[in-house]
Amino acid sequence: MFLKNSWYVAAWSRELGDTPLARTLLDQPVVMYRAGNGAVVALEDRCCHRHLPLSMGAVVGDDLQCGYHGLKFDAAGVCVEVPGQTSVPPGARVRSYPVVEKYHWVWIWIGDPGKADEALIPDWWWADHPDWASARPDPLYIKCNYRLIADNVMDVSHLNYVHKSSIGSMATHEFPVVTEREGGKIRMTRWIYDRPPPPMYKKAGNFAGNVDRWQIAEHIPPCFSTNEAGCAEIGHGHEDREKDGGMKIFALSAPVASSSAQIPSPCEPFNPVNKSTAVSVAQA
Repeated sequence: MFLKNSWYVAAWSRELGDTPLARTLLDQPVVMYRAGNGAVVALEDRCCHRHLPLSMGAVVGDDLQCGYHGLKFDAAGVCVEVPGQTSVPPGARVRSYPVVEKYHWVWIWIGDPGKADEALIPDWWWADHPDWASARPDPLYIKCNYRLIADNVMDVSHLNYVHKSSIGSMATHEFPVVTEREGGKIRMTRWIYDRPPPPMYKKAGNFAGNVDRWQIAEHIPPCFSTNEAGCAEIGHGHEDREKDGGMKIFALSAPVASSSAQIPSPCEPFNPVNKSTAVSVAQA
């Protein structure tokens, strides 16, 4: 079961050029390409003639040409040319999908096109901010339901065991997690006071003693999860203070099928200090 009336991240902007890119999203085969004018186009990956995947064709100007008999389709999915014919059958077309290029990603709407409101894309301003360094790793494919990915990112307790050599610390068990709902968003917050920093925090911040830390995990259905974490010297990490000593890590999962998912950004940390720290966390 999928929520079709929602935006999903289909690809990195850098992945799209003048070569068709095939992706499966919500059990739907999709082909994407960048038209001659630079705009991103997303179509059903199936020619309406003999059903050859259009991703096996070629980009010709602003159109996509089928690799079987040369039919050309425009950005709206309408067949505009049939080689050897002077006219095009009026029903010759494939489905097109609304797309938005934002935050270095290509967002796609698989559901009702009339409900595709760009304002529904999460406001992740820091993903484009020049002062925030990013690792931007390659897409990852996982054989599990996409909801399990959100479960993992929201589960801050596993850090103490899975990532104990980098960003985990047993001291977190001493402090409670506060869960809140805000509209359709879920937020889980934990503050850890006057405790030793995890190995990676100690190295990145050059801390000599104990610190105050924060863990803030948020989830926006259907599959957008963020985890903000950081630390500061004791007394400087209070909830009301600007959290400028941390980073934001998020996972965007796009359902491929019921038992598999594509993660365009498996774990993309943004750090306001330097890129090397962001890269280290991505590898952790």
